[in-house]
Amino acid sequence: MSCKKEVVEPDGSTDERSVYLDDEFENKVRDSIWYYYKVVSLWQDMILPKTSSINLIDRRNYLRDNYTQYFETGEDVLEHLMAQTKTSSNGSNYDWYSFIDRKGVISGELQDGITSSYGMWLLFLSETSNDPAYLYVRSVDKNSSVYAAGIRRGDRIVSIDGKTNLDFTSQELENFKTIDEFLLSSKATLGIEPPSGSPFTKEIVSTSFNIDPVLDDRVIEYKGKKVGYLAFDSFVDVNGSNGMKGQFDDIFDEFEDAGINELVVDLRYNGGGATNTAEYLVNRIAPASANGDIMYTYDVNPVLKGWGWLDEGEEFGPVKIVKNGNLNLTRVYFLVTDGTASASELLMNSLKAHMTVYMIGVYGVANNQQVSLRTYGKPVGFFGINIVNEDIQLYASSFKTFNKNKEGNYFDGMIPNAHVWEFENFRDFGDPQETMLAAALEHIAPSPKAKIASAGTTKEVPAVSKSIKSFDKSPIRHGMFKYKKD
Repeated sequence: MSCKKEVVEPDGSTDERSVYLDDEFENKVRDSIWYYYKVVSLWQDMILPKTSSINLIDRRNYLRDNYTQYFETGEDVLEHLMAQTKTSSNGSNYDWYSFIDRKGVISGELQDGITSSYGMWLLFLSETSNDPAYLYVRSVDKNSSVYAAGIRRGDRIVSIDGKTNLDFTSQELENFKTIDEFLLSSKATLGIEPPSGSPFTKEIVSTSFNIDPVLDDRVIEYKGKKVGYLAFDSFVDVNGSNGMKGQFDDIFDEFEDAGINELVVDLRYNGGGATNTAEYLVNRIAPASANGDIMYTYDVNPVLKGWGWLDEGEEFGPVKIVKNGNLNLTRVYFLVTDGTASASELLMNSLKAHMTVYMIGVYGVANNQQVSLRTYGKPVGFFGINIVNEDIQLYASSFKTFNKNKEGNYFDGMIPNAHVWEFENFRDFGDPQETMLAAALEHIAPSPKAKIASAGTTKEVPAVSKSIKSFDKSPIRHGMFKYKKD
């Protein structure tokens, strides 16, 4: 059948009107997804067969005869399984995170540190709610062809291959076709209007390159304070072959050599990545007094608990702090948005049990009213399971994390201590006048009568820029991935 049918009925049952058994490879994919999801999912008790009869899944063709033959693809099976994890409070799924990787994107980007793209992220901004919203560059990977072409955060894109209808209203009318086609293309010519300087035109190419998640790092002298600043947008695995550990080592060694007494970590666009990297950063940032103490613990489903997965020394046993380096700070600042997720939240949640964690978040707009945004809210993670062959991996939400004080379950997001309008002063990362960094610096060394809006402060929506639409669909951006420690 060529048309995709709706496989999840309103009551959560399976539509058994059609059977799909012609493709033996996909049959195995569907069977394997149901099997492993039932075994490792945090919500496996909601998945058939009931846990008391879980051994039935080992019977030959049991899953196919009873369940999977009614689904066309592995993705359809996973969609159905996730739909079974409904919470009784609001009817939404507990699990809307799990996914299938058929192209090795996750291991390529997080472990090897390699991607194929333009290496740029875009967003629409408007000066006021009544003004047109135009297309801007949100961030650029320093190893990309876009960066080599001189395109930077804050630049406005005024044309793509000669097309100039790039305002939000025009793009919305065509379902963002021009921009989506550009992001999927192999090359394009962009008209660029920088915040200062002359407009220019550049041809860029989408290529394979080594990811550099570090957006900026520097030591800022501010009112007699030495402030370390680190901005990065992905937890690329420090245990991989990508050189990430060496890069972080150099950055933190520089902070130590400079004698910083404050640290600002910019996670505003960081949707997560490898837990190994979160652990590395906790070990570098935590005070010396935390050495040997609990960093975080895992929780898994009852079946995996019964198999001893949470025991001391096992892969999901308690993770302890092993202090690395000479930083001995008492507090750390984090710059966050509603896109800050997973491994980013793990880092902050782990540290707040051992030192003062001060989060600066952003305002958003809902129903023409100012709202104080939280972080994304993803206290769960996954590890890859090969499905049929090494080219296909299932990432099922399989564990939760809790800090030393047993704090976790922040499905509604973590609440920042203060909020600002992110684009009120749209500068590059590391610029002390950039809105979010400026708020952190002001809190570190306040000016007379200066005030940062607290989490409870409300006011009329000001005439400042705001994000309207993001163009980033990678599952990595909202993931927490566990890899074995070599």
